[in-house]
Amino acid sequence: MSEREVFRVSTDDGVALALERIPARGKALGAAFLAHAMMANRRTLDRPRGAGLASRLAAAGVETYVADLRGHGDSGPFREWSYDEIVRRDLPAIARFVRARHPGVPLAGLGHSLAGHGLIAALADPQGALPPLDLAVNIAGNAWLRGLERSWTKWLEKRAAMTLSLAIARAVGRIPARALRYGSEDVSRTFIEEIARWTREGRFSLSDGTDLLAAMPRVETPVLAVFGAGDRLLCVPEAGARFHAGLRRLETIVAGRALCGFDPGHMELVTDPRSAPLWEEIARRVARRLEEAARARATAS
Repeated sequence: MSEREVFRVSTDDGVALALERIPARGKALGAAFLAHAMMANRRTLDRPRGAGLASRLAAAGVETYVADLRGHGDSGPFREWSYDEIVRRDLPAIARFVRARHPGVPLAGLGHSLAGHGLIAALADPQGALPPLDLAVNIAGNAWLRGLERSWTKWLEKRAAMTLSLAIARAVGRIPARALRYGSEDVSRTFIEEIARWTREGRFSLSDGTDLLAAMPRVETPVLAVFGAGDRLLCVPEAGARFHAGLRRLETIVAGRALCGFDPGHMELVTDPRSAPLWEEIARRVARRLEEAARARATAS
């Protein structure tokens, strides 16, 4: 396998994003890009390095690219960023770059948490900035809406967490995740105010009012939704399933003891070595879908 490379990808508003390539092992079946959670960076998606989720994809024959979103990791330093920018600028720029490097082959996108629901949002967005994908994988990504969370106690927990987050962000100007030991990357006040609006209004939407949940039934891309059986708050499997319910082409995995030997929590889905059987299953399904898409292209031509 050839060496890893790190590229700089420019968004249409001039932000340089870091994108690390992990070459496919053997003949490439297609390409995929991955992006991370809110308080994290791309390194969480290949932990331990060389044996994490991203490396499992490459070992399955997928040209793999792992991205830092704006204000995170090597796409820093910290800056104010919004959900609109993730959905309409960062993810499309990453996808276009990978598509340009691998023209004509099937393409998948994978996201954890923030990037997971951001990927679904980009697919549902009527502005359609994201290039066509052959598969989208959303790992533990959903919106905190009352209509999706049927448990009153869980909803009270979510409202309390959102209220506290908003108060901290307004007082400090950001969520100082690193100082609070919540994660490696601080969180923009703008984004916290956006997701607080979702919780308050009960709508998963962009700043221009685009109702993303209502638009999801128009998404034609196959989606694989992955939940952790031990995720008690951030993406409770039942609420996550309701978030995805409007999609037309959906498969789900609830990772628990039967697959992993334990019940993974929100971050453990991508960072705990015990989740390796899940990473292998995701890689297997991505590779299978890319092979199917390649055969369909060959038949059509």
